[in-house]
Amino acid sequence: MPHRSCFVAVLGRVGLATALLGSAVPDSALAADGAIELNQAGASFPIVLSESGRYVLTSNLSVRAFGTSAIRVEAEDVTLDLNGFTVSLDFPQSGPIADGVDAQLATGLTIRNGTIRSFNGNCLRTGARARIEDLTTRDCSRVGVFTSDGLVRSVQAEGNGTLGVLAGGTSVVVSSRAVSNGGDGIGIDGLVVDSVAALNGGDGIELLSESSTIRGNTVTRNTGAGIRAPNAFLCSATADRSGYGGNTITRNGTDVISSNCLVEIGPNVCGNDSACP
Repeated sequence: MPHRSCFVAVLGRVGLATALLGSAVPDSALAADGAIELNQAGASFPIVLSESGRYVLTSNLSVRAFGTSAIRVEAEDVTLDLNGFTVSLDFPQSGPIADGVDAQLATGLTIRNGTIRSFNGNCLRTGARARIEDLTTRDCSRVGVFTSDGLVRSVQAEGNGTLGVLAGGTSVVVSSRAVSNGGDGIGIDGLVVDSVAALNGGDGIELLSESSTIRGNTVTRNTGAGIRAPNAFLCSATADRSGYGGNTITRNGTDVISSNCLVEIGPNVCGNDSACP
């Protein structure tokens, strides 16, 4: 399948010039602030970002093919501004699996300000050092936001088939919502703060390591546990412990499934009780 590749060349002090494999990018593809514009017109998916730089959508991107991502990021330190637009699979969710924005092999991605929906893989998958902000991910067959290590801020992950947010490494999830996903709302190795996990088919928040912190969240009406501690075998006598405090954890299948890996670091509310297990 032909791929579209956008790349940037620095021409001394003149600025940025852009090119496509096989054809030149028109002048209008360079925004006033130097970002490269991406849009549906003439696009061949996946659009491949193979050079570091700033990219901005100027239209929705609609993929109408099996097994095809909308955007694949191959370069480090890419900034992708969805500019309020939507990236979507508008085709039956069957056939080969593809993520909406596939950046799993790229580090340092910043992506913000838009919606990714309806792909039969993950909506968004990133490598390390990611910044994911002001983003909605919904109705994808797998995970809404899947990052190996990053900041997830002001993200709405809703109606995805497995998890809303899966964040490894030393990730931070802040001011985000994981609602009505088929499995867990948030799986975290790091920090979850001031967020909501509600109405998910699995746990509200699952801790993936023995050194995570869950603080100031609302966790409610999840089918599984509100908060699930790491398995006890992850903790040794001298290991760090995950902590939780300042959370409201109500109306879940079980409010807290604890282990010796999880300790209260501040008052929590569980059900009608002021104390949690």
